[in-house]
Amino acid sequence: MRRRSFLAATAMGATAGVSGCLNGEVVVSLSTTERVPSSQGWTRAIEEPSGSGELSYTVRSERHRFEIFYFEDEQAYRQYQRATRVDDEAPENPPAGVESLRSVAIENSEAGAYEAKVPRDGGRTSVDFDQTHYFVVDNSEYGEVTAGETAALPVSISLEVVEDRF
Repeated sequence: MRRRSFLAATAMGATAGVSGCLNGEVVVSLSTTERVPSSQGWTRAIEEPSGSGELSYTVRSERHRFEIFYFEDEQAYRQYQRATRVDDEAPENPPAGVESLRSVAIENSEAGAYEAKVPRDGGRTSVDFDQTHYFVVDNSEYGEVTAGETAALPVSISLEVVEDRF
């Protein structure tokens, strides 16, 4: 009998703990179409949350491949900016941001577009927010993608950030 009471109390506590995470507040909900200049990036600073949260994004373009960088460190983001906006050469080992949130667009034949999506399963990825983060849609040769085009890149961006509430 004690064992059942213990298990019931444990299950109730786990349910309450998980439901606290599920009752997050959407602090960024962005759905926009932008033109990313050639050899540059489009940036959205994420300042809203504090503590832990979750993030998801989908970015599409019908033109060509592109790359997504997610910087949690302002110094790394500033290095990216200098390398793409001031005609500086990219550093020897350029910071690429958070690897699990970085994505190279791949061709999605069903959508007829190139697509970068995190997470791939359509859910959300956990993120700890202790300072401003930077979400970057890159149309330069900073990372792995060599665009080979000089035109601005039209993209459709869907970005959502949820701050956990306990």
